[in-house]
Amino acid sequence: MDNEPYCERKFEQYLPLGTLPEGYLEQFGHCINYIDNYAEFYLQSKKQVYKIYIDCFSGDEILKEMDNRILEDKSISTVFSYHKVLDILPSSVNKGEAIKYLCEHLNIETSNVLAIGDSNNDIEMLQTANYSVAMGGANDKVKAAAKYITYSNFENGVYEAISNIVYKK
Repeated sequence: MDNEPYCERKFEQYLPLGTLPEGYLEQFGHCINYIDNYAEFYLQSKKQVYKIYIDCFSGDEILKEMDNRILEDKSISTVFSYHKVLDILPSSVNKGEAIKYLCEHLNIETSNVLAIGDSNNDIEMLQTANYSVAMGGANDKVKAAAKYITYSNFENGVYEAISNIVYKK
């Protein structure tokens, strides 16, 4: 909410067990605001909600059901950013739109943009950038959105992509 992360206090113990990227809690954990009850906090604070991040340990079925129900509302979009993480966002918000905004703001053509991604929330970004690269460990949907496929994160895929596209261009 209003560019600050919030977590209900009762879920704090589960954060280290979830699917947050490695090192996230060490680097950004101090920024998380712990609250007692989301609904009460939201109604009292009147803060703007930009994204809801749902991490599900128990299985994909719950997330898929939520995803199907949410898709009925066209003002909201959902994307699986990690295997068991569902992001809920306004339908106009995605990384592709962010690249367009940045390019316009910085007066750069999207034809000069290199984007590298590995998750479903990277698809619009890969479709927008002229030089789009999927990591080797990405799923088939992400790979289909990219023009190039590189090695995995563990095989220096980002380095390979930059070396082969930027420096051999």
